Amino acid sequence: MIMSLCCVPVSGAEAARLVPILHDAEEDDGRIRAAMRDPACQTYAAFVDEQAVGAAVVRWGEPEPAEILYLAVVAGERGNGYGRQIVAAIQAELPTHGRTLLVGTANSALDNIAFYQRCGFRMHAVKPDYFAYIQPPLREQGIVLRDMIVFAYDLGVMPPLAYPVVLASPTVGEPQALALEVPVPQRPDGRPLFCDVALAERIERVEAQLITESSEASRRRRPGATGFATPLAGGVASYADEGSPLNKVAGLGFAGAPEAADLDEVERAFAACGAPVQVELAHLADPTVGELLTGRGYRLVSFENVLGCVLAGRPEQARPPGVEVRPSGDDEFELWLDVVADGFAHPDTQGVPSHEDFPREVLVDAVRDMAAAGVRRYLALCDGSVAGGASMRTADGVAQLTGAATAPAHRRRGVQSALLAARLADAVTAGCDIAVVTTQPGSTSQQNAQRQGFDLLYTRAVLVKRT
Repeated sequence: MIMSLCCVPVSGAEAARLVPILHDAEEDDGRIRAAMRDPACQTYAAFVDEQAVGAAVVRWGEPEPAEILYLAVVAGERGNGYGRQIVAAIQAELPTHGRTLLVGTANSALDNIAFYQRCGFRMHAVKPDYFAYIQPPLREQGIVLRDMIVFAYDLGVMPPLAYPVVLASPTVGEPQALALEVPVPQRPDGRPLFCDVALAERIERVEAQLITESSEASRRRRPGATGFATPLAGGVASYADEGSPLNKVAGLGFAGAPEAADLDEVERAFAACGAPVQVELAHLADPTVGELLTGRGYRLVSFENVLGCVLAGRPEQARPPGVEVRPSGDDEFELWLDVVADGFAHPDTQGVPSHEDFPREVLVDAVRDMAAAGVRRYLALCDGSVAGGASMRTADGVAQLTGAATAPAHRRRGVQSALLAARLADAVTAGCDIAVVTTQPGSTSQQNAQRQGFDLLYTRAVLVKRT
């Protein structure tokens, strides 16, 4: 009987623990570790009943085709169909990266040659004398290990080949696409998402609406407390609570520059609350706004990236087995709040660090206020236990992915992928044409979003004036 496995992306120390499993694919630990450290590569762990049974390293390179660099199943677990399930999981992720997936194996590895053809690959090229550096030559089943056979799996129809194309081995550093002469992959819609000023204005407008509604929810939660959400030149100036991440100016730069008198009033309002003024300004906004702010003493302190994906024509994502995602009911609100707030309380450490650090109780209040502003809440369950939570807001055709978190005990089970798939499906049903997410530049969150088919749309500069 073939048991179902869960194939999940891993990194860092979790990836390093898989090196022994991959020895059958590559005896040189240094090569395996170098591939794992390559930003273009993703390491995958395959689990059955929380036991690692296999591993793979894939280069999701662009513009080159994707390539399975290493793949192996634990010796005692072979014959159970796990190798085909790992390959199937990789193939399922291919539409978010392109259309062609390559893999190479030795001319003498007859079992591998048969295996990849059973997995839907077609023989595509031969790289003569690829293994000539191995001396003395090795033999497998009486055949001298000499050439590399390259197989290709294509989402379209592979061109019919009477014989495999024979190519010389590429030089060091030569892109695999050039060596194999296969088409450069594109996004499922044929091109990366281009963000013009009109799209940026729409995204910034719904962002300002979210901040406004969340700030108003904060004041309802604390009757009589100080706070405001003041319209400002097409955007909003918000003060929700002491130290809140909702204290900011958002959405400027798409309806002209703010008047000096209006900025004076906003700065006095923040000063009265004992808070600095923080402006998050899109780089596609009117450049005169940045000039105006820096002239008034605002200083650049950080950046954040806005990524998006077109929803029309996006392939439905495979749901990881064993993970159930459903809307969170009102009776589960505190449960949802707890798991999501924990996720916000542990931000990425990779990439450009955030200039802000919020206590957990402050984050709990901010998430509570965003929920009251109408975001959709989701819970993920594994074996009946809460494994994660997420949220999304839809407005003006934009699905804002406003946060997701996985409980530590349920990581490496595909919870994040399941939460994303559920939200994107609901976004399509709600009539949205684009989904967006905000991340720190160079962060793990950005890397994961891009692996899921999101493109970088624009960057926000974070400008602060101490009052």
